[in-house]
Amino acid sequence: MQFTFFLHLPKTAGTTFKLACHRALGPRLCWWVHRLPLPGPPSDILHVTDLQPIVPEMGVRFDMCGGHVQYSMLPAEIRNQALLISLIREPVSRALSFFAYLWDQPQHPLAQKTRGMTLFEALQVPAFRWAVQNQQCRHLFGGLRHRDQILEGSSVKYLIGKTDHLASFLDALEQSGGPRLVIESDENRSRPDYRQILGAQPRYEEALDLLRHLNTEDLEFFHSFPQWLMSAALRNRHPSVSSDEAAAGQSAAGE
Repeated sequence: MQFTFFLHLPKTAGTTFKLACHRALGPRLCWWVHRLPLPGPPSDILHVTDLQPIVPEMGVRFDMCGGHVQYSMLPAEIRNQALLISLIREPVSRALSFFAYLWDQPQHPLAQKTRGMTLFEALQVPAFRWAVQNQQCRHLFGGLRHRDQILEGSSVKYLIGKTDHLASFLDALEQSGGPRLVIESDENRSRPDYRQILGAQPRYEEALDLLRHLNTEDLEFFHSFPQWLMSAALRNRHPSVSSDEAAAGQSAAGE
Protein backbone atom coordinates (compact mmCIF):
# COMPACT_ATOMS: atom_id res chain seq x y z
CA MET A 1 0.00 0.00 0.00
CA GLN A 2 1.13 3.50 -0.83
CA PHE A 3 1.98 5.62 2.22
CA THR A 4 -0.85 8.15 2.41
CA PHE A 5 -1.05 11.59 3.97
CA PHE A 6 -4.42 13.18 4.67
CA LEU A 7 -4.45 17.00 4.65
CA HIS A 8 -7.43 17.62 6.91
CA LEU A 9 -9.32 20.83 6.32
CA PRO A 10 -11.49 21.96 9.24
CA LYS A 11 -15.20 21.10 8.89
CA THR A 12 -14.82 18.70 5.97
CA ALA A 13 -15.85 15.42 7.66
CA GLY A 14 -12.29 14.96 8.92
CA THR A 15 -13.26 13.47 12.29
CA THR A 16 -15.44 10.86 10.58
CA PHE A 17 -12.61 10.16 8.13
CA LYS A 18 -10.02 9.87 10.92
CA LEU A 19 -12.10 7.24 12.72
CA ALA A 20 -12.43 5.24 9.49
CA CYS A 21 -8.63 5.39 9.07
CA HIS A 22 -8.11 4.20 12.63
CA ARG A 23 -10.49 1.26 12.17
CA ALA A 24 -8.70 0.25 8.98
CA LEU A 25 -5.08 0.80 10.00
CA GLY A 26 -4.89 0.62 13.79
CA PRO A 27 -1.35 1.29 15.06
CA ARG A 28 -0.08 1.95 11.53
CA LEU A 29 -1.84 5.33 11.61
CA CYS A 30 -0.37 8.46 13.19
CA TRP A 31 -1.78 11.99 13.39
CA TRP A 32 -0.20 15.43 13.52
CA VAL A 33 -1.50 17.98 16.07
CA HIS A 34 -0.44 21.49 17.06
CA ARG A 35 0.31 20.62 20.66
CA LEU A 36 0.29 17.82 23.19
CA PRO A 37 -1.21 16.58 25.43
CA LEU A 38 -4.60 16.38 23.74
CA PRO A 39 -7.69 17.49 25.66
CA GLY A 40 -10.14 14.79 26.64
CA PRO A 41 -9.65 11.06 27.17
CA PRO A 42 -6.50 9.27 25.95
CA SER A 43 -6.44 8.22 22.29
CA ASP A 44 -5.26 4.93 20.80
CA ILE A 45 -3.84 6.89 17.85
CA LEU A 46 -0.24 8.05 18.08
CA HIS A 47 -0.26 11.86 17.86
CA VAL A 48 2.87 13.81 16.93
CA THR A 49 3.81 17.48 16.74
CA ASP A 50 6.74 17.06 14.33
CA LEU A 51 6.44 15.40 10.92
CA GLN A 52 10.14 15.03 10.21
CA PRO A 53 10.58 11.87 12.38
CA ILE A 54 7.71 10.29 10.40
CA VAL A 55 9.68 10.43 7.14
CA PRO A 56 11.91 7.37 7.73
CA GLU A 57 8.90 5.47 9.09
CA MET A 58 6.77 5.89 5.94
CA GLY A 59 5.72 2.42 4.87
CA VAL A 60 7.80 0.90 7.67
CA ARG A 61 6.03 1.69 10.92
CA PHE A 62 3.20 3.75 9.45
CA ASP A 63 0.98 3.42 6.40
CA MET A 64 -0.78 6.71 6.88
CA CYS A 65 -0.59 10.05 8.65
CA GLY A 66 -2.92 13.03 8.71
CA GLY A 67 -3.83 16.24 10.46
CA HIS A 68 -4.58 19.94 9.99
CA VAL A 69 -1.43 20.30 7.91
CA GLN A 70 -1.08 22.72 5.02
CA TYR A 71 0.69 21.59 1.87
CA SER A 72 3.49 24.09 2.50
CA MET A 73 4.15 22.50 5.92
CA LEU A 74 4.88 19.04 4.53
CA PRO A 75 8.48 17.85 4.49
CA ALA A 76 9.74 17.49 0.92
CA GLU A 77 10.03 13.72 1.33
CA ILE A 78 6.33 13.41 2.14
CA ARG A 79 5.31 15.72 -0.73
CA ASN A 80 7.42 13.75 -3.19
CA GLN A 81 6.83 10.19 -1.99
CA ALA A 82 3.41 9.98 -0.35
CA LEU A 83 -0.06 9.82 -1.83
CA LEU A 84 -1.57 13.13 -0.69
CA ILE A 85 -5.31 13.17 -0.17
CA SER A 86 -7.85 15.70 1.02
CA LEU A 87 -11.57 16.41 1.13
CA ILE A 88 -13.14 19.77 0.35
CA ARG A 89 -16.61 21.15 0.97
CA GLU A 90 -18.81 23.77 -0.64
CA PRO A 91 -17.06 26.90 0.72
CA VAL A 92 -20.03 28.84 2.10
CA SER A 93 -21.45 25.75 3.81
CA ARG A 94 -18.03 25.02 5.32
CA ALA A 95 -17.79 28.56 6.69
CA LEU A 96 -21.26 28.34 8.26
CA SER A 97 -20.43 25.02 9.87
CA PHE A 98 -17.15 26.38 11.20
CA PHE A 99 -18.87 29.38 12.78
CA ALA A 100 -21.43 27.10 14.45
CA TYR A 101 -18.65 24.82 15.65
CA LEU A 102 -17.12 27.73 17.54
CA TRP A 103 -20.27 28.13 19.64
CA ASP A 104 -19.40 24.96 21.55
CA GLN A 105 -15.62 25.52 21.68
CA PRO A 106 -15.25 28.33 24.25
CA GLN A 107 -11.47 27.86 24.51
CA HIS A 108 -10.92 28.36 20.78
CA PRO A 109 -9.26 31.77 20.16
CA LEU A 110 -11.79 32.63 17.45
CA ALA A 111 -14.68 31.68 19.73
CA GLN A 112 -13.38 34.16 22.25
CA LYS A 113 -13.11 36.88 19.60
CA THR A 114 -16.61 36.30 18.21
CA ARG A 115 -18.58 35.34 21.33
CA GLY A 116 -22.14 36.63 21.22
CA MET A 117 -21.82 37.95 17.66
CA THR A 118 -24.01 37.28 14.65
CA LEU A 119 -22.35 35.82 11.58
CA PHE A 120 -22.32 39.23 9.90
CA GLU A 121 -20.67 40.79 12.93
CA ALA A 122 -18.10 38.00 13.15
CA LEU A 123 -17.14 38.59 9.53
CA GLN A 124 -16.03 42.08 10.51
CA VAL A 125 -13.42 40.55 12.85
CA PRO A 126 -10.18 40.24 10.80
CA ALA A 127 -9.02 36.96 12.37
CA PHE A 128 -12.35 35.21 11.76
CA ARG A 129 -12.68 36.70 8.30
CA TRP A 130 -9.24 35.33 7.38
CA ALA A 131 -10.17 31.88 8.73
CA VAL A 132 -13.12 31.58 6.33
CA GLN A 133 -11.56 33.27 3.28
CA ASN A 134 -10.38 30.89 0.55
CA GLN A 135 -8.99 28.63 3.25
CA GLN A 136 -9.29 25.45 1.23
CA CYS A 137 -7.11 26.62 -1.66
CA ARG A 138 -4.61 28.14 0.77
CA HIS A 139 -4.46 24.87 2.68
CA LEU A 140 -4.10 22.62 -0.37
CA PHE A 141 -1.89 24.71 -2.64
CA GLY A 142 -0.85 27.93 -0.94
CA GLY A 143 -3.51 29.69 -3.03
CA LEU A 144 -5.37 28.97 -6.26
CA ARG A 145 -2.55 30.48 -8.35
CA HIS A 146 -0.37 27.48 -7.43
CA ARG A 147 -2.99 24.85 -8.26
CA ASP A 148 -1.94 24.05 -11.82
CA GLN A 149 1.75 24.03 -10.96
CA ILE A 150 1.17 21.45 -8.21
CA LEU A 151 -1.51 19.35 -9.89
CA GLU A 152 -0.32 19.42 -13.48
CA GLY A 153 3.32 20.51 -13.44
CA SER A 154 4.87 18.48 -10.63
CA SER A 155 5.42 14.88 -9.53
CA VAL A 156 3.05 15.26 -6.57
CA LYS A 157 0.49 12.46 -6.31
CA TYR A 158 -2.66 14.25 -5.16
CA LEU A 159 -6.23 12.99 -4.84
CA ILE A 160 -8.88 15.51 -3.78
CA GLY A 161 -12.50 14.62 -3.17
CA LYS A 162 -15.71 16.25 -1.99
CA THR A 163 -17.52 15.54 1.25
CA ASP A 164 -20.84 15.09 -0.57
CA HIS A 165 -19.31 12.44 -2.85
CA LEU A 166 -17.43 10.50 -0.21
CA ALA A 167 -18.19 7.02 -1.56
CA SER A 168 -16.68 7.69 -4.99
CA PHE A 169 -13.66 9.33 -3.34
CA LEU A 170 -13.07 6.24 -1.17
CA ASP A 171 -13.25 4.02 -4.28
CA ALA A 172 -10.71 6.20 -6.09
CA LEU A 173 -8.48 6.21 -3.01
CA GLU A 174 -8.35 2.43 -2.83
CA GLN A 175 -7.75 2.09 -6.57
CA SER A 176 -4.93 4.65 -6.32
CA GLY A 177 -3.00 2.51 -3.86
CA GLY A 178 -4.36 4.01 -0.65
CA PRO A 179 -6.12 2.21 2.19
CA ARG A 180 -9.55 0.64 1.92
CA LEU A 181 -11.77 2.69 4.20
CA VAL A 182 -15.37 2.21 5.30
CA ILE A 183 -17.41 5.05 6.77
CA GLU A 184 -19.67 3.61 9.48
CA SER A 185 -21.03 6.77 11.12
CA ASP A 186 -21.12 10.55 10.79
CA GLU A 187 -19.23 12.31 13.57
CA ASN A 188 -20.54 15.78 12.79
CA ARG A 189 -19.80 18.00 15.78
CA SER A 190 -21.93 20.98 14.82
CA ARG A 191 -25.39 21.53 16.24
CA PRO A 192 -28.01 19.93 13.98
CA ASP A 193 -30.13 23.12 13.92
CA TYR A 194 -27.34 25.63 13.31
CA ARG A 195 -28.64 26.58 9.86
CA GLN A 196 -32.00 27.61 11.30
CA ILE A 197 -30.29 29.59 14.07
CA LEU A 198 -28.08 31.42 11.58
CA GLY A 199 -30.95 32.03 9.20
CA ALA A 200 -32.83 33.92 11.89
CA GLN A 201 -29.94 36.31 12.58
CA PRO A 202 -30.00 39.95 11.42
CA ARG A 203 -28.20 40.61 8.12
CA TYR A 204 -27.81 36.89 7.42
CA GLU A 205 -28.28 37.27 3.65
CA GLU A 206 -25.64 40.00 3.63
CA ALA A 207 -23.31 37.63 5.47
CA LEU A 208 -23.88 34.96 2.81
CA ASP A 209 -23.09 37.43 0.03
CA LEU A 210 -19.92 38.46 1.85
CA LEU A 211 -18.85 34.83 2.25
CA ARG A 212 -19.32 34.24 -1.48
CA HIS A 213 -17.21 37.32 -2.20
CA LEU A 214 -14.50 36.16 0.23
CA ASN A 215 -14.37 32.70 -1.31
CA THR A 216 -14.14 33.33 -5.03
CA GLU A 217 -11.04 31.12 -5.34
CA ASP A 218 -12.47 28.29 -3.27
CA LEU A 219 -15.73 28.44 -5.20
CA GLU A 220 -13.90 28.33 -8.51
CA PHE A 221 -11.90 25.31 -7.42
CA PHE A 222 -14.90 23.54 -5.90
CA HIS A 223 -16.86 23.82 -9.14
CA SER A 224 -13.90 22.83 -11.35
CA PHE A 225 -14.51 19.07 -10.96
CA PRO A 226 -17.56 16.89 -10.28
CA GLN A 227 -16.61 14.41 -7.55
CA TRP A 228 -12.85 13.89 -7.22
CA LEU A 229 -9.69 15.17 -8.84
CA MET A 230 -6.35 13.49 -9.55
CA SER A 231 -3.04 15.22 -10.20
CA ALA A 232 -1.26 14.45 -13.46
CA ALA A 233 1.36 12.34 -11.69
CA LEU A 234 -1.32 10.20 -10.06
CA ARG A 235 -3.27 9.85 -13.31
CA ASN A 236 -0.12 8.68 -15.07
CA ARG A 237 0.56 6.17 -12.32
CA HIS A 238 -2.99 4.79 -12.32
CA PRO A 239 -4.35 5.37 -15.84
CA SER A 240 -7.11 2.79 -15.43
CA VAL A 241 -8.57 4.71 -12.50
CA SER A 242 -8.51 8.09 -14.21
CA SER A 243 -9.93 6.69 -17.47
CA ASP A 244 -12.54 4.32 -16.02
CA GLU A 245 -13.90 6.93 -13.62
CA ALA A 246 -13.48 9.98 -15.83
CA ALA A 247 -17.17 10.49 -16.45
CA ALA A 248 -17.97 10.32 -12.76
CA GLY A 249 -15.16 12.07 -11.05
CA GLN A 250 -12.26 13.44 -13.02
CA SER A 251 -11.90 16.84 -14.63
CA ALA A 252 -8.86 18.78 -15.77
CA ALA A 253 -7.55 21.10 -13.06
CA GLY A 254 -7.77 24.13 -15.27
CA GLU A 255 -11.36 23.68 -16.40
